[in-house]
Amino acid sequence: MYVCVCLCVCVQASVHIARGDWVAFAADLAAMGVVEEGKVPALGDALEAELGGAGRVVDQQRLNAAMVGLGARFQFQTPPFYAALVRALAPLEAYGLQVSSIFPFSLSSPQPLSRLESSSAHPL
Repeated sequence: MYVCVCLCVCVQASVHIARGDWVAFAADLAAMGVVEEGKVPALGDALEAELGGAGRVVDQQRLNAAMVGLGARFQFQTPPFYAALVRALAPLEAYGLQVSSIFPFSLSSPQPLSRLESSSAHPL
């Protein structure tokens, strides 16, 4: 059950990244156990300062760089399920980047993510 909930939060986090909703993304990180709950508002502000506001396209390399820098500042933890998920998804991102240098991860699973991106009325 815990793994299913965490995977749903990971999908939700992907949607928040695509939308540029950094405070919600920070809350997703807290729900996954990556950052402490009390750090969410400051982390959301820091992500917005690093990556820009809603509607701005963020490439994977910029997101990775921001997460590495902020991870040290906000003392990110790496839950075991998250490490396994990242290991599973990393090759997919790499394959996409070989085809196109601007490969957005959301294209790898367009139906679920496009459905989630289009509906803000139904949280995951």
